[in-house]
Amino acid sequence: MNEEKEEPILVAPNLIKEESMSSIPMDTHDGETTSNNVDSTLDEKEKNRLNYDQRRISLLNNPMYGVILCFLDKFRTHIDLQDYPLHLLEENLLSDQENISGRLIDFHITLLKRISLGKGAHRDKFVPIITKFAYRFDYDDGEHLKTNGYSQAEIDIKLRILKNLLETQFDHNQTFKTALLEKQSFEVRSQPFGRDRSGASYWLFMDSECFIRLFRENTDDERAWTNIAKDKDELENIIKILITDYIVRKKFT
Repeated sequence: MNEEKEEPILVAPNLIKEESMSSIPMDTHDGETTSNNVDSTLDEKEKNRLNYDQRRISLLNNPMYGVILCFLDKFRTHIDLQDYPLHLLEENLLSDQENISGRLIDFHITLLKRISLGKGAHRDKFVPIITKFAYRFDYDDGEHLKTNGYSQAEIDIKLRILKNLLETQFDHNQTFKTALLEKQSFEVRSQPFGRDRSGASYWLFMDSECFIRLFRENTDDERAWTNIAKDKDELENIIKILITDYIVRKKFT
């Protein structure tokens, strides 16, 4: 009598794989944590980038920044300031890092010493010194610095402090005042790069490191100040537009 042989049971490979995987305990907590950390890091970077972009827009379209650039362009040599590339000055003003640029600190302290307010000043005393100076012109600015520190101060406040510090040179920097007395009025008056047919003024600032900033100052009551070019290509495009407008207007008028 022949014994009946049992037919082998065939199991689908994918079923074996699924059962094998289900028998292995898996901890997904670490994976989720890593993913959350990555997302959090990306969100923080994006937030920092957006904050930086907003500060940059605020700076470039603030007329006080134009006053600062005009002063440095016209009078830097008369105050005997060390070379401070404009692109570095801009980046240092925009920074909200806790460690303030030593170059920016030295720049302010030098200006303070020129008006006899920074004698014996050192880098580690910069914040209290500049806070005291801010109080002289605007109590709210001084309070803002006292509460937030310089690095976290709003761009408008940083610009106002530097603008006031530069303009104070006219009244309290005796060497500077003497040098200006020897010049004609047209030599100390800043002039725009040009004007368009609507009367708007264009102010161009450049340095030896190809830093370019072109601004338009409108003739309305608010004297709106707008940055319209930040590099060579943008500058060339604006000039082409203005030249084309002039040619067309001359041909048909």
